[in-house]
Amino acid sequence: HVYTPAFPSLRMALAEQACYTLINIPDDGEPPTEQTLKQDFQKGNAKVKIKALKMTIQLILAGEKLPGLLMPVIQYCLPMDDHTLKKLLLIYFEIVPKTQPDGKLLHEMILVCDAYRRVRTAFGLSVCLSHCDVCL
Repeated sequence: HVYTPAFPSLRMALAEQACYTLINIPDDGEPPTEQTLKQDFQKGNAKVKIKALKMTIQLILAGEKLPGLLMPVIQYCLPMDDHTLKKLLLIYFEIVPKTQPDGKLLHEMILVCDAYRRVRTAFGLSVCLSHCDVCL
């Protein structure tokens, strides 16, 4: 049995991209803008970055397109040593789009794979996020 939603717009959204995770986002008001999140990544301490990354993950899972946040996350969150931030980064890199519309790997993802490869080499870990040739 195939699920067909009653609303055509919802049917189109389901056909666009499958989502296997449902997250309830509290309706406390307006979600932060992409620019606000970018500033939190650039200027915030670890707690501010954790909060911003959690909100970014929730927004992406809710269907928001936030392409302008990939580089700030790589630049300002990836080098940090906070354990919670590192765990959230693994989730973020699993859900963020990794390819261009034509199917080619984003150049930014090569930076991510290279950073994790250096960590893997230094600590003997086996981590690959985008299943690309860079990590092999």
